[in-house]
Amino acid sequence: MVFRNEVGAIIKIYTFRIGYYDPLVGEITTLWYGAMMAHKLEFKNVIFQCDSSNAVSAVKRKCLEIQSLHHNIQDLVHNFLSAVGILNLWEAVWIPRLCNGVAHFMAQ
Repeated sequence: MVFRNEVGAIIKIYTFRIGYYDPLVGEITTLWYGAMMAHKLEFKNVIFQCDSSNAVSAVKRKCLEIQSLHHNIQDLVHNFLSAVGILNLWEAVWIPRLCNGVAHFMAQ
């Protein structure tokens, strides 16, 4: 996770190891952990940027729509939505992988 302030300067970087082979599960898990870390850091307004359009689409679902998702991501999406529920404002947006280089470099 790479946290940036409103002008784009990096303010925190966190890494962690997950054991998923499904990239979508890994991306949604990372968004969920990012939401939990944002709360821990007492951030109130967060824009989650992700280079997986499927992950962004999944976390933008309403709680009642979660059951329409594949069973292997339903709990993760629910956990993400619960975690962002305590933020003042949040948004999830897709960004091109080229723009996500710092996160991918840190993950390696």
